[in-house]
Amino acid sequence: ASTFDPKLGYKQGRAIAKEAYFTGVRELLSPVMDLARDPRYGRCEETYGEDVYLSKEFAKEVVKGMQGEKLTDVFSVASEPKHFVAYGNPIGGLNCAPSTMGRRDAFAYCLPIFESAIKKGGALNVMCSYNSIDGTPVASDKELLTTILRDNYNMPGFVRSDMTAIAMLKTAHHIAATDK
Repeated sequence: ASTFDPKLGYKQGRAIAKEAYFTGVRELLSPVMDLARDPRYGRCEETYGEDVYLSKEFAKEVVKGMQGEKLTDVFSVASEPKHFVAYGNPIGGLNCAPSTMGRRDAFAYCLPIFESAIKKGGALNVMCSYNSIDGTPVASDKELLTTILRDNYNMPGFVRSDMTAIAMLKTAHHIAATDK
């Protein structure tokens, strides 16, 4: 992102897709679309930085590069942008911590990046994050996962939970009484 040239993001996406394709991989859990505004966040180097506009442009171009014109084309792989949403601003910079952003800021600054990746870039799926926003875990947030992704963005694919995001509904967020 420091190049301020989103077209390089497209080229990066194509290169990543080709490498993945040659190894038999057809879907990537990538790119990271966290808006990094706290330098303590341990994954800042994976993001496109703190600027919403620049992040939106890179998100769109990298997804287009990975997926190509059609997913049935040679060297095209499905892209799964992550971490939906407001994950790059955790309390204390700690992985899995609640977001320092409230819903208003998350909607104003983080959601537009995913909207660009899905509506303009064509991303099929997303990966939801571990964090909570204003006390509501993203992994169980119907407004974010259904109203925003399905109804507003018309995302055609699925939402994959990040590794233990579902288990954390019981163990960390304490909103589920049982594992089931």
